[in-house]
Amino acid sequence: MRSLGVEVKTLAANEIVTALMNKEIEVVEWSGPYDDERLGLDQAASYYYRPGWWSPSETLEALINLNQWHQLP
Repeated sequence: MRSLGVEVKTLAANEIVTALMNKEIEVVEWSGPYDDERLGLDQAASYYYRPGWWSPSETLEALINLNQWHQLP
């Protein structure tokens, strides 16, 4: 990530949500949907993207809005 220009910060779990809400960090990568929700990331973050581009092998399914699908050429 650093080679891409990202400033990496390592925080304790109990500091992540506060740092995100106070805009001390812009993004967070934690664990997965269940643990992310338990940590409170669903309340602190505006968007949720899973899996990250660095771990595409975790994708086992894709959910697509049917109305949007029908609008594709």
